[in-house]
Amino acid sequence: MLVALSWLQLFQKGIKVTVVCPGPIETSNNSGVKTSENKGSPEKRVSSERCAELTIVAASHGLKEVWISNQPVLAVMYLVQYMPTIGYWLMDKIGGNRVEAAAQKGNTYSLSLLFGKKKAA
Repeated sequence: MLVALSWLQLFQKGIKVTVVCPGPIETSNNSGVKTSENKGSPEKRVSSERCAELTIVAASHGLKEVWISNQPVLAVMYLVQYMPTIGYWLMDKIGGNRVEAAAQKGNTYSLSLLFGKKKAA
């Protein structure tokens, strides 16, 4: 709501606003080591260069909002935004598995988090 009010105020002054909602972004520190390499994580992140490129494209085309992410993060973000009941149910279902995967330095964005681990027989 705050973004919409800010957008409306700026629009009245002739300023166009593009809201950018990035997902996991690959960044590097000053030594050139990327975040996923540093953690040993298999997560697939959008490069900071690609994120900047998509932001510029969105702004130059006058888009009001742009979401930048790989799947499955983007699908979950859409669900939470446009079908909140289903989106929050899904987040509740995978939340515990995601925390466990993060503790083990595993992939916190894997679709396998939805189904959990197989039980030992």
